[in-house]
Amino acid sequence: MRRWLAHGQAVRSLAFAPDGRSLLSAGGDARLRAWSVAGDLLWDVGLTPEFRTTAVLAFSPDGGLLAVGEDGGVRLRDPATGAEIRHLAAWGPARDETSEGASAVTFRPDGSLLVALDGDEHTPSDVYRFAPPSWRRETLLANCSGDSEGGIHATALTPDGRLLAEIDGGGLKVWDLGRRVVVLSCGPATPAVAGRGALAFSRCGRFLGFAGTLNPTFFAFARVCVLEVGRLAGEVGPATPGFRAVPGAGEADWRPEGDVYFIGETESVAFGAGALFTGDRHGVVIAHDPPTGAARAAWDWGGGAMWRLAVSPDGCLAAAGTRTGEVILWDVE
Repeated sequence: MRRWLAHGQAVRSLAFAPDGRSLLSAGGDARLRAWSVAGDLLWDVGLTPEFRTTAVLAFSPDGGLLAVGEDGGVRLRDPATGAEIRHLAAWGPARDETSEGASAVTFRPDGSLLVALDGDEHTPSDVYRFAPPSWRRETLLANCSGDSEGGIHATALTPDGRLLAEIDGGGLKVWDLGRRVVVLSCGPATPAVAGRGALAFSRCGRFLGFAGTLNPTFFAFARVCVLEVGRLAGEVGPATPGFRAVPGAGEADWRPEGDVYFIGETESVAFGAGALFTGDRHGVVIAHDPPTGAARAAWDWGGGAMWRLAVSPDGCLAAAGTRTGEVILWDVE
């Protein structure tokens, strides 16, 4: 296990490079940094002046580009140096410098980039596609939060860019971006306090992990649910998957309510190594079996809330970013 202070404020985003030899972190101190898996600093760049909350990260399929979604738009960077290659203005005519920015980014296998944008009661939440070599913007989905109050709270895209999951004032929705239709809707929903780290798709796109509550009466507790959504992108009509309860560190944390269960104080979720990883506000990370929720392994790192989780592409390493700015890296095996 390796542990170091990566940022002067909370770690807001984590991503492994495609070769698994380096790790990127973005912090609340408006710095984007690359680290070797030994914890050595490789490069350090500042985020945009418009940066206020977080940055979202994605690597192109060949590893040659890094997309950094920020409050001020999306920037393509050189993964080897952090140098900016191109700036993609992510907002449309209804947006201005006070609007929220990118909340999720992913590269499709064809090399095009998908960007999901935050919104609020005054600004629509959109999904755009940028395709090389011109990188011109195409609107895939306009105002996906509809008339819901409060805009988008958390979003996630499948690695192939086929599905978008978003939590807004109306609840949790899963969109098929090709057909531009909602294939799953349930709510109301509130993500865990870490927000954007509380929603994640598995790499195969079959499972969606969610840390939060589906009942706004119980804000003090975060519930972890796994939805089996793989069928929803197929030719058959929308399915109605059930929620699967994910067990916590002890049975005392379980608070049954219908077919879903509370688990105390989960902050973040991530998929990798064929497992769902959950991190809580006490420094505990658990790897679960997605179909059943059974715990495969657990690590107690202490140090406070685990706001971000990431797993290396080969599934050998996992990393956690804490509320206090630390990065913790360990061998999953």
